[in-house]
Amino acid sequence: MRTAISREQSRGPAFIADLDPDLLDGVPVARRAIAARDLRVMVSRVGRGTWLPQELAPKATVGLLILDGIAFRRIEVGGRCAGDLVGAGDLLRPWESDLDFTILPTDAAWQVLQPLSVALIDEAFVSRAARWPGVVSCLLARAVRRTRMVTLQFALAQRVRSEERLLLVLWELAQRWGKVTPEGVVLPIALRHHHLATLVASLRPSVTLGLQRLAARGLVQRRTDGYLLLGEPRDAWAELSRHAHDDRLRASPVG
Repeated sequence: MRTAISREQSRGPAFIADLDPDLLDGVPVARRAIAARDLRVMVSRVGRGTWLPQELAPKATVGLLILDGIAFRRIEVGGRCAGDLVGAGDLLRPWESDLDFTILPTDAAWQVLQPLSVALIDEAFVSRAARWPGVVSCLLARAVRRTRMVTLQFALAQRVRSEERLLLVLWELAQRWGKVTPEGVVLPIALRHHHLATLVASLRPSVTLGLQRLAARGLVQRRTDGYLLLGEPRDAWAELSRHAHDDRLRASPVG
């Protein structure tokens, strides 16, 4: 089956304050209205499918600020894969080559899971934003936040049991994108098993088995639009740890 290639569609200029009002939090209240009128960006839409962000590089020049939607990035380094999700508020330079950071052969690919709306951060915007240090500070904070999130994901991937990694990563994703419902917390991202396998540094069959075990223990349910996480994170982790302890006892030789 061929993978659809996503297409960018320009929506023209827009005021950044209308698209991402949090960017102006560092601007003094008395001057916020002036900054809102001063800062405009070009906006593009990107549909679902394989994304080739380098096509936007000549227009963005500095970076892309995601306003809406979710994309999945998969990178293969020396035959091993990793991945992460990006969404609203993330600041990217996705056209840069990973070869600049490693001597190993690399291959990176982007897939848009939910249609993106992106602001093209170009030199003209940066020149205007320089008059508003609070906006620049917020953009830098966005870049640092993404680095911290990737580091956290790396730490979670060190857990030995694949179902532990799955549960932790799903809850971490729910912290950002989850929606609280009477049933539990819904993670409205239709991540397939190969996406999850990349996120948790595992194999697809292990992810499938791990999800089955989590479902059997009443911790996670698969939905057509994503996943339903049941209970509270600490309670779910305690339940999983108890089962892991029981499994170790059953596996231990009897005196």
